[in-house]
Amino acid sequence: MRPLIPGFAAFLLAAPAFAAPLEQPREISIGVDVFAGGFHVLTIDSQTRLKPDGYNLQTQLNSRGFVGWVSGFSQHTLSEGRIADGELQPTTHLNKGIWRGDTRRIEMHYGAQGPVDVTVEPVEDPSDREPVPEPLWRGTVDPLSAILFVNQPAYAQAGACDWTVPVFDGRRRYNLRFERLAEETLPAGRHGVYAGPAIKCRVHYDSIAGRYTGTRWRTSSEPMPPSHVWFAKPDGTDLWVPVRFEAEHSLGWVLAYLTRLDVTP
Repeated sequence: MRPLIPGFAAFLLAAPAFAAPLEQPREISIGVDVFAGGFHVLTIDSQTRLKPDGYNLQTQLNSRGFVGWVSGFSQHTLSEGRIADGELQPTTHLNKGIWRGDTRRIEMHYGAQGPVDVTVEPVEDPSDREPVPEPLWRGTVDPLSAILFVNQPAYAQAGACDWTVPVFDGRRRYNLRFERLAEETLPAGRHGVYAGPAIKCRVHYDSIAGRYTGTRWRTSSEPMPPSHVWFAKPDGTDLWVPVRFEAEHSLGWVLAYLTRLDVTP
């Protein structure tokens, strides 16, 4: 399940993308159902709280069906930071999860240039995963803060799906690179809540460091294939929201759908 997480970060990235200034207080809650090989394997619940001077983002991931039976996977992630003149400064990132009965934890605290204190439990075996040198931490954001990062003025002016976001999640250093493809009309379906016009974007996961060196998942010679995200503005909102996600995976073709969107001023 873990190799899927960067892809879901891509799905949540710019979820939602704000038309209003970041400093405008509001609360956004979304739900996502994920299917692999036709089976329901994961649910994602995400809450974003904006204050005039800061933000709080939380996600809860829980495995479902056969994946839940095999792995018992669950993960809670929290990111907090400051907002000043539309610019973000992450302060704290916490990721705690369970995988096959084992607890995994990442905690990062930030200075002006990026993470300054990173705790990873259990400690990675250097023979299993390459390390991420500290110089590569600089100028990065955590996967959740990336949700808001693209709404800073420089990114917002670039337009939908014209972004490259530098991410360090405590174990991996990668860029999420978005490429706008086309405008499409999504039909009504039994899984998602949205049907209508949408923008289709390709998402590239560009690995920089922290790759597995063994054969447990992917080696450095096996890049993750691009995924696709559709953004739309559901009725009653001024927000660009990811409403559909597709990716290739060893579990089968992965599809994710927006199942809930609640916005509170």
